Amino acid sequence: MFRIISRYNYTDTFEKIDSASSYEEALFLLNEYKLSFGSRFELDILEE
Repeated sequence: MFRIISRYNYTDTFEKIDSASSYEEALFLLNEYKLSFGSRFELDILEE
């Protein structure tokens, strides 16, 4: 299981925004969120 997390650039709080069952799906979702959120958020994938 993989989680996509985000952090607003001006805070230290991370938030789970989505999850995926495979790494490929997580990469796809991560890229979609990067397109939507732009540079205001730091996005990353965590493996559980």
